[in-house]
Amino acid sequence: MIKFVTGVVIVFLVIFGLFKLWSYWDQINNDKVTEQRQSVANAIVPEQLAGLPNEYEPALRAAQSHGIPGMKEWLRTYGKICEDPRRGWIELDYVVLISREEPAEARRMFAAVKARTPETSPIYPRIKQLEKTYQ
Repeated sequence: MIKFVTGVVIVFLVIFGLFKLWSYWDQINNDKVTEQRQSVANAIVPEQLAGLPNEYEPALRAAQSHGIPGMKEWLRTYGKICEDPRRGWIELDYVVLISREEPAEARRMFAAVKARTPETSPIYPRIKQLEKTYQ
């Protein structure tokens, strides 16, 4: 009789342990799904940021397709017309683009964007992401 009771208790403990393990795995899995949904919801579409009149979008796309020289010229020509937060996003794109060829210029421009961007800006998370690289 004692062997039977011991066997039932062991089976019960194994089932309870498996249930707890499954609950823990389910909780971790749900946390990952929630985090992914939040990151997708917080994803920024640069074209939807305010600050760049629509008539300058084609010129920006053409400049981006020409790489560093195109972006440098676009910023020189249209940089004053474009306003934050879109201007900051474009300048951060340029910073990433020139970081290998002109690291000092990349750090200087990053510092300028960071200095004028408030924490409430939609581009602030990107600044925090790039901060360790360009400080």
